[in-house]
Parts: sequence; C-alpha cells; structure tokens
Amino acid sequence: MKHGFKIIGFGIILLALNCGAWAQEQQGDAVDVAPGFKLGSTGAILIGEVSAEVGHFDGSWTISEEHDAFKPADKNPPATQPSSHVVSGVYTSAAGAFNLTEQMDATGDGVHFSAHMTSDKEVDTNELYLSFSLPVKSFGGKRVMVDDQPTLLPADPSKQGAAQLIAKDDVQKVEIPMPTGTLTIAGNLNLLLQDDREWDNDRYSLRLNFSPASGQLKDSKIEFQMTWKPTGK
Repeated sequence: MKHGFKIIGFGIILLALNCGAWAQEQQGDAVDVAPGFKLGSTGAILIGEVSAEVGHFDGSWTISEEHDAFKPADKNPPATQPSSHVVSGVYTSAAGAFNLTEQMDATGDGVHFSAHMTSDKEVDTNELYLSFSLPVKSFGGKRVMVDDQPTLLPADPSKQGAAQLIAKDDVQKVEIPMPTGTLTIAGNLNLLLQDDREWDNDRYSLRLNFSPASGQLKDSKIEFQMTWKPTGK
C-alpha cells in the first residue's frame, strides 16, 4: 500500500513545543515492559532518549498528537500479565474522535508493539502514524539504516524545503544508532524520516504509518517488533 506522507509544518510548531515536556512527564509513571522499553500512562513509548506517539492529520492536514489528543481510560498501563501492558482510550482528532488501543508485550529479545484505531463513524484522514522523536543533540551526524542502507541524520539543519531525508514503503528493518547501543524496528513498515528543524523543533522524526493510513478510516492498525542491542554485544 502506498502511503500518503506529506512533509508539513502546519500545526507542528503549535504542538511540538510540548512534546519534550510530555515525554519527561511520562517517565514518572511509565512501566517497564522489557529491558530498555517503557510504556507511559498516556501511550508514550519510551526508549532512552527516544519517545514515540501516535499522530493524525485530517483531510486538511490539521495535526493532532497523542500528548494533547488522547485520554486513556486508566491512569496506568494495566498488565494483562506481567510482560503485557495495554493502554486504551479516546483519541480526539481534528476530524473527530476514535478509539485507540496500544499494547506492548515483552518478547525474548525485546518487545512487540501494536496499536489499533476503531470508530463507528468515518474519520477523514490524510495520515495516521506513529512518530519516533530523535533529539538532534544525541543523533545529529549519525546514520539510520533502512533495510541495510544508510540515511544520514545531518548535523546541520537541512535546507529550506529539503526536510525529507527518506520516504519508503515496504521496509522490513530500521536500525537506529542509540548513544549506548542499537534500536532495531522490524515489520512491514511504511516510513518517512525528516528533519524537523525546518519548523524550529530540534529533532528528527521517524514516522511509521498505520494500515490503512489514509481515507475515511473506521479501522486501522500498526504492529512491529523492537529489539535493543547494547554496544559491545
């Protein structure tokens, strides 16, 4: 399935300034699902300095981000078993509300993550995605491997209009060089990697699309596996 990615700054400037504080707040009540992986009470994925959240663009490219848009039913991620945690609630997008459930399960070498949106009414959507935030101070000048091919995270800001670093469908593996190891994301992935400094946000964003990612959505999912390999192992 081809994605509907668009490089867009509208709305990001208004919301992204809260993302750092949101990620810090999540650290306080996040639960450890597996070594190196946490799930916050309002859906944040936390992996060291990296945080991730669900985002939604409506048909007019108005953005809604999880730290503002999601209201979980429970204060803390409930455990269905010691190694499995679920967060569910209502996500209020600019196109209307939908139900969102996230689940993170510990595996032998990392975690399996899935998210599922459902709605009784169609939700006008240009893009529904999960976005990983990579701070420039930690990742600038490093290379992300996409199916074993390197993509540079430029130390200097990209030129105006050149924020997109790579957009690709049908990716099987992404490897992110963390300060103390390597984070690997594996699955059937449609991704966009961009430099958000064009919109005065000091990060790179790795967006992974739900399936389906666009249209009049009533049911959409995403799932993938994450593993963590410390340096030297």
